[in-house]
This record gives sequence, structure tokens and C-alpha cells, in this order.
Amino acid sequence: MTPPPPLLAPSPGPWVVGVSGGADSVALLRLVLQFRPDITPIVAHFDHLTRAGQSTRDAEFVRDLVTRLSTSATYRGHSREGSSTTEAGLRKERFQFFARVVRETNSQGVLLAHHADDRAETVLLRLVRGGEPWAIDGLRERSIIHHTPVHRPLLAVRKQLLVDYLATIRQPFVFDQSNDTHASARNVARVLIRDTPGLFEKLLDLANAAANLRQRLQKAIVQRGNLATKIIADATPISARWTIRRWLALGAVEVEHSQVAIILSMCVDASAPRVLQVSPRVRVIRKRGELILLTGA
Repeated sequence: MTPPPPLLAPSPGPWVVGVSGGADSVALLRLVLQFRPDITPIVAHFDHLTRAGQSTRDAEFVRDLVTRLSTSATYRGHSREGSSTTEAGLRKERFQFFARVVRETNSQGVLLAHHADDRAETVLLRLVRGGEPWAIDGLRERSIIHHTPVHRPLLAVRKQLLVDYLATIRQPFVFDQSNDTHASARNVARVLIRDTPGLFEKLLDLANAAANLRQRLQKAIVQRGNLATKIIADATPISARWTIRRWLALGAVEVEHSQVAIILSMCVDASAPRVLQVSPRVRVIRKRGELILLTGA
């Protein structure tokens, strides 16, 4: 298997590699070792202490794998008593652990093994939950989570290719039996995509279109500088708030939720105040159908 193009993206140096023991993350680690000798992988494994002891088995597998491959130090974390057991809670706890390992090792960021199938599942779940058009593109190759750079170099690769690669190099991995059940919404999405011809391709087409829409909107905001109130007035409340925050972020301005609501009202209600004093040095002014951001004394 030749390295997928995104694998060439991460810059040389130390990177924390999240390894669960499953096929995806084991393949990522082996690919980095095989094709990127200029990257020093620092393996990080987080044990959620779930699945009736199976997660502990996974941790032992990762420890033995690192020993056999003679890679850099392994960092192991585990859930605290009373921690959230929801998918979102587990993910937050895991990312906080990865961010801490990055800081402790002075690494450049985290490499994660999400692949194209994961992206399609995420798009479908966001559609079901009512995601906004430009927010449903799912996982991204590069992002910042907990102030930590995150790269997903396998996002364009199908899972089966990763499994085939491991078979070629005779590399075992652990299998999470819960993935074959309907225990979570993601598992249901996975089965639906697998059993519906053409659904995977359509979801990725939609994801790419949503990403393009988001990028075009951000570019338009950057080019204009000011923000047309009509863009906000015509958007749904969720989309409008997201656009306002993105516009302000381009000026390095952070606002409270209540201030976003005031700015939104400035766009949809002609009787609303024309000026918002965000902070002692920052004001938002409505003038001739545009919002203008003024900073300074």
C-alpha cells in the first residue's frame, strides 16, 4: 500500500499518535513508521475502563505493540471515577488527555486515524440531528481541539484498505465487538451506510459541498471586512450566530452569548440599537446595511 497523499502533510518532528488498538489506529502507526521516518511517533492510549474489561485488554495490546515496534514512549491514561459515559463525554476526556501529552512531550500535535467511512458516518449523524448546511461536512483533515493541532491523515482512505494493509504486513489488531451491535447511533449509521448502495458516495459529496460553502462564506467575510446585515437576517438563528462569531473571530474578538444575541437583533430589527460596546476598546456599529467592527481607543 502506498501512503495516501494526506499522510505527507504533517510536518517532521514528534507527533502524538492516538492508538486504541483497533485496525484504524494500528494502521496509522504502522504507516507513519513505514513511510514517514522523519516523524517521531509518541503513542498515546486512553483506557475508558468500559466494555466489561475489554478496554483493559486493548491497553495491554497497545503496550505490547509498542514494545515490539520499539517506538517512542507510550502514554497511557484512563477515565476517572464518575466520568461521563456518553460518546461526547468520552471523546472530550480522550482529547483532554491527548492535549496534555502534547504539552508534556513538546510535540507538534495529534495524529488521529479517522478515515473516510468515519467521515460519512459523521455527516449522516449531523443530518439526522439537524446540522446547518456548512456545519455538516463532518471530520476535517486539520483542526484545533483544546488548543491542540489535530491532523487526520487517513481521512480520504476507506477502512477496508487499512484492514487489507494490516493483513499484507501480518499485523494483528483488536476488534471491538460492540461495533457490530446497535448500541449507539454511530453503529446504526455504520450499518445503514454499509447496506445502502451509493449512500457512502452521496454523503461524501454532500460533505465536500458543505465544506466548500463554509470556505466561500469565510472568504467572503474576509474580503469584505464588514458584514452585510442581510446575510444575517436571511439565515436561520443557528447559522446567523455562527456567522457572527466567525466574523468577529477574524478580528480576534471574543463575545459573550448575550452579545451575539444583541448583534443578531441589530441585523433583523431596525429599532434595535445601532451601536454595541463589546468591550472598552471594541464596538460593533450598524451603518448602511452593514456591521462594522471598530477596535482601538
